[in-house]
Formats: sequence, structure tokens, C-alpha cells
Amino acid sequence: MKGRIRGTSGDGDRMKAAALLGDIGGTNSRFARVDPGAGSDSAIRDSLLIRNDDFPDTRALFDHVLGQFGPVDQAVIAAAGPVRGGRVALANRDWQLDQAELQARIGGPVRLMNDLAAHVLAVPDLGPGDARILRGPKADQPGNGQWLVVNLGTGFNAGLGLHVAGRPVSPAAEWGMTALPRPVAQVLEAEGLTPPAMLDDLFSGRGLSWLGNQVTDPQGVMTRALARMLQVLITGTLPLDGVHLCGGVAAALFPATGPQDTTRQLIGALNGADYRYPFLRHVPVAILDAPDVALIGCRAALPRD
Repeated sequence: MKGRIRGTSGDGDRMKAAALLGDIGGTNSRFARVDPGAGSDSAIRDSLLIRNDDFPDTRALFDHVLGQFGPVDQAVIAAAGPVRGGRVALANRDWQLDQAELQARIGGPVRLMNDLAAHVLAVPDLGPGDARILRGPKADQPGNGQWLVVNLGTGFNAGLGLHVAGRPVSPAAEWGMTALPRPVAQVLEAEGLTPPAMLDDLFSGRGLSWLGNQVTDPQGVMTRALARMLQVLITGTLPLDGVHLCGGVAAALFPATGPQDTTRQLIGALNGADYRYPFLRHVPVAILDAPDVALIGCRAALPRD
């Protein structure tokens, strides 16, 4: 299936050219070893899910990973934090990644990227099982080659994707540290709440917990606020190829099974939103809830010959 990462093994393959893909989060990390010359529909040679608490730092983590996979020639590593000067300080764990140190460790090029950017780059390679459709595309509405990934997890962020020279790219962004737009604040004020200062403070696990202590229907309030936020983002970025939600809070708000009240509420609000351009009511919406989406994005970021 296109875009899916499938695990295989075989010691006879270990001497071939190989790339390491990694997705380092606050709680768990996920790694895979791939043939860099294979296409996006190729199988992954190994996959590994790791509990971060089992390792004191990233040096010990990579010692373990490379011990499991054997030598690699290059790596693309996604992490939960902004990349600056070849370094990433994780936003939700006291760990740091250093590009030069990793390159010396593996003896080849290493690319560090933000984990949201990895999700953005993954979208063009996703297979049918990688995304759960909340609102499908309108048959008579063309796309424009732009898509948006919105993360609601430990924090909030949104990343735009588009193609440049035939490859997906994602400009860096940090929406979580920006102020709540007025339409979002109005949803909270209607509940008698004082809006928090930043988007991170609302559209996150701690934001959902805060609402749980303030209102009787925290998921409903969060969903109404999110609908307003998505309206702002859709208007500002024009992602006619779709909006893709990800992160633990998104998965909790819009579960794959069980009651679908919040999903109906979100899509109903988006369908009835007052857009200046009515065609924006038909932007597709999906949930990225496959565990390997970031690795698919890391694979998309590998250099091409």
C-alpha cells in the first residue's frame, strides 16, 4: 500500500546502502531502516518503537538503535522542536539533538527536521489506511497543490505543504506561541471563560484539561473553538488539497470508533462557516492517526540522485 511502512528483516541486506529514519517524541521514539534508492511504495527493512525513559540521553538512544539496525549511510530524524543551527532541543523532553554529532556517529549526512514538517511531507505519499476522512473532497472542486497539517498534542502547530521542483516542502512555523484569534476567543467568552494567552495554552492536552475543570462539555467547547481556528487557517493558507489533523488531542476529540458527536459538530461548523470565498467550505478534512506518518515524511525528505 502506498505510503505505508511495513517491517521486514534480513541480515543479508545490512551491507547495502541504508538510511535511518527517526521520529523522536517526548514519550516514545520510532525508527526504521530503509533503502534510500527505493520508491515511496517500498517496504521498510526494520522498524523499532522505543520508550524514551529507557535511555538517559540521545547518545545512548542512538547507540541502541544503530546496534539493532547495523550501519547506515545517512539519516533523516524528526523531533518535537524547532531546528536551529543544526540542533534541536526537544520541546517536551530535556533532550538535544546535534546534527554534527550524529553525522560523526553514523559517518554520513544527517538531516534534522521538525516532527510537524515530517507529517506535512508525508501527505503526498499516504495510502488509504494512513488517513481517516472526516470530510471528503467535493467532486467539482479542483485542488491547488497546497495542504495543511494541524497538530493538537502536547502543544499546537500548523504547517503548510506545497510542491517545489517536484518535491514536497514545508516552511517552518510556530503557531502555538501566537495569540488566540478573536473568533476563537469569542467561543471561550461565550462560556464565561477568560481566554488563555497563546494557542498552545488551548489546543493541547493541558488546554483540554483546563476546559475539563471549567465547563461541563470540554470536548464540545474545544471542538467549537477548533472549528473557528481551522476557519482562520483555511482562509489564511488556502489548503485546497486538504486539512490533516494529527496529535493525541485530535485523536481523542475525533475517535475512530464510538460516539461521533464531536466529528459531526466540527464538520457542521465548517460547513456553515461564513467564508468570504464560499469554495473554502469544501476543503477536505482528515485525521492522520497512523503511527508511522512521520517516518513516511522522513523518507520523503531523503536526497534524490
